[in-house]
Amino acid sequence: GRCLAQPFLGFAPLGCLHGEDCLGAIAAATTTHVASFKSQGLANTLWAFATLGVDPGSDVLAAMAAEPNPKLASFNSQGLANTLWAFATLGVDPGSDVLEAMAAETKTKLASFKSQELANAFWAFATLGVDPGSDVLVAIAAETKTKLVSFKSQGLANTLWAFATLVVDPGPYVLE
Repeated sequence: GRCLAQPFLGFAPLGCLHGEDCLGAIAAATTTHVASFKSQGLANTLWAFATLGVDPGSDVLAAMAAEPNPKLASFNSQGLANTLWAFATLGVDPGSDVLEAMAAETKTKLASFKSQELANAFWAFATLGVDPGSDVLVAIAAETKTKLVSFKSQGLANTLWAFATLVVDPGPYVLE
């Protein structure tokens, strides 16, 4: 999985599709080999697709959405946040089982989340339509409160957007 993710990552920071001819081949190979991806390769590949704004096709996304479940324990905070962000950015419903498993794993690792990862995860869960009263969102809000001074302006904006999208008053969670 890493051998596929690494060259693909090289296209993402460019913000362009110089490798457009390669993207179809990478997407096809991803579908075939997604089960062999390690957690970081899976997160990186999803992040790269989302950063490029490329829809890799429903077969690729379905295979990748099904894959995190057995690998979730090996995802670090950045991998979880990036994977959630990628699903939300691509407009992919990873399915309730996968999303619930990702929410549970996120809750267990929240103490290790940096401010940007918290903002990205909160934004992603809100974008994916998670119930505003869910345990994971309450836990993210509580962790956000402890790390609020380390948030940059974009992270604060994304977090406030998530509260607004969820129609939740952020006051009790982060401002008091």
